[in-house]
Amino acid sequence: MSSFSVVAQKKPYIILKPKACALNNHAICSVDVLIHYYSPVAACLHVNEQSVNCIHTPVEHAFTYTYLGSEPLLVTLVDETGTIIYESELPVLQLAHYRRRQRNPWSLF
Repeated sequence: MSSFSVVAQKKPYIILKPKACALNNHAICSVDVLIHYYSPVAACLHVNEQSVNCIHTPVEHAFTYTYLGSEPLLVTLVDETGTIIYESELPVLQLAHYRRRQRNPWSLF
């Protein structure tokens, strides 16, 4: 069995690093996202519905995308017919502005 036929049986995937982005004081998420992706068929990588890279060989690829925004980042693999074959989302998190009380509210003394 050739190594190409084994690779061709793998399923498409997208791995995003980091897995989430926290909003800063100005309600903006600013992060460099490392995108690892694979498709067994020719496909294009889309970030928020904009094509950023197309692949024609079934090999893992990596792409760095600088994101600056306040909405979740949607990353998709779209085949030649326009069908989405895989999608992943980078959520944007709103951090709490206050700190939770750590100790118990009661005391024995």
